[in-house]
Amino acid sequence: MHRKGGNGRLCGIFRVCLPMNADIQLLPFSPALAADFRRLNLAWIETFFQVEATDVEQLSHPERILANGGEIWFAMAADETVGTGALVHCGGGDYELAKMAVTPAFQGRGVGALLLGKLIERFQALGGTRLHLETNSGLESAIRLYRRFGFLEFTPATPSPYARADVFMEWRGLNREASAER
Repeated sequence: MHRKGGNGRLCGIFRVCLPMNADIQLLPFSPALAADFRRLNLAWIETFFQVEATDVEQLSHPERILANGGEIWFAMAADETVGTGALVHCGGGDYELAKMAVTPAFQGRGVGALLLGKLIERFQALGGTRLHLETNSGLESAIRLYRRFGFLEFTPATPSPYARADVFMEWRGLNREASAER
């Protein structure tokens, strides 16, 4: 359920108000969008880091994310793919939020927040019990977005497959009191 907030913002189930983007449509994966999934992610990874083996695997074979119970979503502006993000099923109810990317021309316009909200919504619909992500401390805007949606840092039990990962976060929802009990 969504309600209209002040200043042209849409307030959703996460109690986070997002910029209203009537021109942005969120679509699930289709084979026609597979190249966009790869293109958008390679663009940001190559800008800040080096492409790693796990990146190549996921970006070359997005159908494997889907076959394993995950999902991939896209943000569309007219006929242009301007963002993407994935839920990678890790087994049981455990999901990794991965491969979030927004084109530079659409950054700062709420597209990442729309995608993140959709991915959390889908995680809940899938009956997920744990949602985590791995990122880099240099991606400060992304970390602020994740915190705004209720992600908190944690120390992983096992090493990351990504050399660039130095920040690990888990979604605890927006109810901080309930999160503190975990």
